[in-house]
Amino acid sequence: MMKDNILGSCFGILSFTALAFVNILNKYLFGTTHINTWHISYWRGLTMFGFNLSVCLYQKISPFDIKKEYSTSLFFRALFGAAGQVMNTFQFALLSLSKAQAMYYTYPLWTAIISWVLLKERLTKYDILSILSAFAGVIILIFNRKTNEGNAFKVESPYGVPVALIGTFFIGIGDTYSRKIGNNISCYVTPSYLGLFLSMMNAFLILFIDPDFRAIKDYSLKTAMILVAICLLSWLFMLFLTKAYQLEKAARIAFMVYIQIVFSAAVDVFYFGNSLDALEVLGIVFIISGNFIVLLLKCMNVIQS
Repeated sequence: MMKDNILGSCFGILSFTALAFVNILNKYLFGTTHINTWHISYWRGLTMFGFNLSVCLYQKISPFDIKKEYSTSLFFRALFGAAGQVMNTFQFALLSLSKAQAMYYTYPLWTAIISWVLLKERLTKYDILSILSAFAGVIILIFNRKTNEGNAFKVESPYGVPVALIGTFFIGIGDTYSRKIGNNISCYVTPSYLGLFLSMMNAFLILFIDPDFRAIKDYSLKTAMILVAICLLSWLFMLFLTKAYQLEKAARIAFMVYIQIVFSAAVDVFYFGNSLDALEVLGIVFIISGNFIVLLLKCMNVIQS
């Protein structure tokens, strides 16, 4: 049992480290190339769809074997999940790496609120305090926008925080429908549809924005290699995360998400050249502290998962 717990923790660390590198590479592409959100999200979606569909076929799981009462939930899971992922990728073009990473972690709070409304799940006093803490942090970040100092990695768009909030709201809706589905649909079928919707949504956007595929024609070897790395790391993130949840308690694995926040903040400061002022640090702390405390209490069994 102890060996499984240690192995699960190792998979958790590997998983969130892989995701940290995905976000860092996203930011690097936005800062050094003309590639846009739609291209990155398209290839990520296509990879997700291809991998999970392959697993379904290998395990002889039909992607069409879906109970009628869960088909609507699957549709909304895929639709809002895909829209949220697009907005989440887009925010890295509009915000510094540290701020974008922190904003992403408002999504569990949206999930808690939406699950309370749609699924009638109970909100504990700790959940409410976590939500209030996160939105206090969001307000601080909204009113602490930095000016662009000529460094592409220091871009601070006034639309960055709203885009991030809309994205995490959509992800929260998608996660709520995922909770509603539960184990009634295979864990490989649901992400297959999410990947399909993500790739189709971005294929449409690429055709609408860039009908001559100029951006694809301008792919350099370096850009193509980074895109391959993003897709591979995204796949490894999901693979390692699945293994981690199989071997260790969910709350303890979720606790490890803060590895990527610290790692990304270090890269943001020491590689991308961003500086974090006191208000920005305070806003980030407010956002992540609520989740941190709730997860800590779950690990201590004060709150039952």
